[in-house]
Amino acid sequence: MSGPSLSPTEIGKYAINLGYDVVASTYKPDEAYFPKFTRVISIADMIDAPYGHKSIGLISGATPRPRRDGEAVQKSRMAEAYPWQLATTEYTDSISIPDSLLEAANAQRRVDSLITTFVTSFSSRAMIQKDQFVAGMFQKGTLSAGSLEFFNDAYTGQAAIYPKFIYDGKPWFSATGNAHPLKAATNGTGQGVNLNVSLALSAANLDTATTAFTQTNAIDESGSRILLVPRYLIVPRQLRTTALQILQSEGSPADSTNAINPMRGMLEPIIHPFLTDDTDAWWVTSADSGVTVADSGAPVIEQHRDYERKCTVITAGYRFGATVNDWRGAFCANKAAS
Repeated sequence: MSGPSLSPTEIGKYAINLGYDVVASTYKPDEAYFPKFTRVISIADMIDAPYGHKSIGLISGATPRPRRDGEAVQKSRMAEAYPWQLATTEYTDSISIPDSLLEAANAQRRVDSLITTFVTSFSSRAMIQKDQFVAGMFQKGTLSAGSLEFFNDAYTGQAAIYPKFIYDGKPWFSATGNAHPLKAATNGTGQGVNLNVSLALSAANLDTATTAFTQTNAIDESGSRILLVPRYLIVPRQLRTTALQILQSEGSPADSTNAINPMRGMLEPIIHPFLTDDTDAWWVTSADSGVTVADSGAPVIEQHRDYERKCTVITAGYRFGATVNDWRGAFCANKAAS
C-alpha cells in the first residue's frame, strides 16, 4: 500500500498556493461595473479599518470678491457639513479537507479538484456580489421608507447616523415633497430633488434630467453654485436599445427628418445586468455617483487545522461596503418611491 500523496502538515501551504493561483485566473476586477461609476478606497485607507470609515466636510463661504486698494480683505466663515460614514462587512466561506482523503492514492488530484472548484466559485461570485450590492443601492435608494439592507452604516463602535437612509436622513433619491435639506441654507424651488418617479427614457426627458443635475441641484450645502458634470447614463438591459439610440445615433431619434442628434456623446452609457427591479428605470450620474466603496479586493485564502475533526479548513474571504457621500452625484428617473 502506497503512502499518502500529501500529509496533513503539507496540505495547508499547498492549498493556499493553489488557491491564490486560482484567484489570479478567476477574479477579474476589470470586468466589474461598480468601479466605473463609484469612488473606491482600500480597507487600509479607512479611519476605523477594517470595520468602517467616517468623514465630515466643511462648508466654506469662500468667494472671490473684488477689493480696492486700502480696503480690508473680506473674511469667510467655515461650518461643518453633514457627516457621513461607511460600514464594511466580511464575506467568507470555507471547505474542509479530511485527513482520510490524503490517504488516497490519487489524493493530490482530488484535493486539486476540490480547492479549484471551491475557489473558482467563490472568486467569481465575489465580484458578482459586489456589483449586486451597489446595484441594490441604486434600486432601493428610491424608497421613501428606506432600506436597512443597503443603507446601514453602523459598525463596531459606531452607531448608524440614519438607519435605512443616507447621511441627511433622506432616501438617496428623494422626490418632490421629500427633498434633501441643505445644511446651511434654505432649499430653493426644486432643489434637493433627485428622483422623478414618472419620466420615461427619451431624448427630451434625458435633457430634463441633466438640466436638474447640472442646474437645479448644482448647489452646495450653503446654497452656493457648484459645477456638476454628468458622466454616465446607467440603464437595465431592457433599455439598452433606447439608451444607445439616444446617445450614439447621428440623427435625432425623435425626428423623422433625421436632424442632428444634440444628445449624441453627451453621456457614456452603462448597460447594467443587475438592475432588475424596474426594467424602465434609469439613472444619470457623475464620474463617481457620489458613492464611496471600500473594497479589500481579491479574495484572501487562509487555512487552519481542525485537530478535533482531523481535517484542514480552507477559507476564502473579503471585506466590502458602500455608502452615499453626496446625493448630488446621481439622478434617478421613472422609478417608484414605494
